[in-house]
Amino acid sequence: MIEMLSAKEIESYLIFLKEQEKSKETIEKYKRELYDLLKFLSQKDLTKEVLILWKTKLQNNYSASSVNGKLVAANGFFSFLGRHDLRMKLLKIQKEIFSKEEKELTRQEYVRLVKTAQKKGNIRLSLVIQTICATGIRVSECVGLDLDDVDLKNNGIKIHRKGGAEVVVYFGEEVRNALCGYMEERKLITPVSG
Repeated sequence: MIEMLSAKEIESYLIFLKEQEKSKETIEKYKRELYDLLKFLSQKDLTKEVLILWKTKLQNNYSASSVNGKLVAANGFFSFLGRHDLRMKLLKIQKEIFSKEEKELTRQEYVRLVKTAQKKGNIRLSLVIQTICATGIRVSECVGLDLDDVDLKNNGIKIHRKGGAEVVVYFGEEVRNALCGYMEERKLITPVSG
């Protein structure tokens, strides 16, 4: 007897995830991953051997972290179905302590990005690039900032990390002056003296 997955089972799992208060983005990602798996399994028996073929195919086409994201979605789904025998091991990923040099922006690339944003009239993007590069904060942390997080007197930005921790990162005078100018121009703050 051939055992197959169904869209109905996937939809039940997605409802379960919603009830577990998973984020909309997580639910959309899992939906995409599970429907891709369903497409792969089309007319195939749902066995561990077939799933290992799927995992191998993923490894040949995606980075290890992307493969693990797909496996996490599938494993959660199989646990939901009570089919722990179908769960697959995640790939081992060796963390790099330092990023590869070719992944880092050169000073020339940084200046070009900032100037291009300014030339296109996107001052806000220019400031985001400058702030990220001056402080080393993550893009996700930058997106979560609001006016109260910026301390212009001490050249610092309060970052809210996962788990509720707050960290202050500092930036130089050049970024401070650019941020001050932007905020003063938009009347977000009263003019700040030196």
